[in-house]
Amino acid sequence: MDSKDVDIELKKLLFEKTERIPLFLEEFIRSFIDLKLIEKKDKYYLVKNLKGVNIPSTIQHVIMARVDSLPEGTKELAQAGSVIGREFSYELISKVTDFSEEALISHLAALRDSELINERGIFPQSTHIFKHALIRDVVYNSILNRRKKELHKRIGLIIEETHKDKLGEVCEGLAEHYEKCKDFQRAATFLKMSGAKATNSGAMTESVDYARKTVDCLEQLPKSEEVLKKIIDIRTILAIRLMDLNYFHQSKEMINSNWGRQKYAYEYSKKAVSLADESGDLYTRLLAYSCHGVSCLGKGEMGGALKYLSAGLAVAKQIDQFYWRPGNHQFLGDTYYELGDYQESIDHYKEAIRNLERSGNLPSWKNLMDSRAFRQQ
Repeated sequence: MDSKDVDIELKKLLFEKTERIPLFLEEFIRSFIDLKLIEKKDKYYLVKNLKGVNIPSTIQHVIMARVDSLPEGTKELAQAGSVIGREFSYELISKVTDFSEEALISHLAALRDSELINERGIFPQSTHIFKHALIRDVVYNSILNRRKKELHKRIGLIIEETHKDKLGEVCEGLAEHYEKCKDFQRAATFLKMSGAKATNSGAMTESVDYARKTVDCLEQLPKSEEVLKKIIDIRTILAIRLMDLNYFHQSKEMINSNWGRQKYAYEYSKKAVSLADESGDLYTRLLAYSCHGVSCLGKGEMGGALKYLSAGLAVAKQIDQFYWRPGNHQFLGDTYYELGDYQESIDHYKEAIRNLERSGNLPSWKNLMDSRAFRQQ
């Protein structure tokens, strides 16, 4: 429809409803044609008598009117596809729905004809994509909550089964599906996997988000010793990742925002200490004490830093856990430096160096300790 062929009154109504946004214009025009509100003479005109005609007031209403006009099976297919995401493969949608191959192909054709989806690829390896993210969102939001949960669970189980040998490739999607169907056990498993994947790729902000969501899911589970240990472990991991972010960003803007992250690290590690004390497990105490000590140092609570770093170091020696000793000594050196006790600071840096030399690991860290100790002598 060329704009010069459109009557001025119809044009004004369309612009008023759509704010001249191309997608909105297209959807409103299609809706008006379906409702037979437009007729063609020398130009396109709005029919004279609109009394009693329900003209959709928003783009969401326009899209929903189109979806509601679809045959029931086609609408059901669109809803199942929207739960999968903006795009869905023929292979997956065929397993999620109960349609015969003939009916499925027919419903997909109806969705393409209605211009709600486009097809990419060659059947049966084809992928179907909602024409616009907004269309997918409107269809998704039209589904009853109970049905949504059922579909998310079913989709998650199917994806997990079909990708059982390569779950790392789909862990983010699985986490989302299980989280939305409130299967918190599975959600926590795949959120943790997604967090580790993000960490390995250097996406630390995403890693922190996944860790927080993992904690939230674990806390929804019935309390048990196993769940408690998982919560302690992930809270400790979260505290470490939050502190890592504080070192990776150097600009003033990022430093300011990182104080907020330091606060979160402090809160999560403090909770981890409480849970570790309840569990009585020495290794989890080592993790919690050490991380909370570093958080206290970052927050400027030197008394807490000395208390928990020393406690973590004592537990590390008690259970002969060598890996954590250099770190505890280093941060104790930092703490004593901030307190102005330079001799004690030097002693801890030197002890960190001795531990690193014994292990043969982390030469760059050893060089850093050497430089810190030398500057104070």
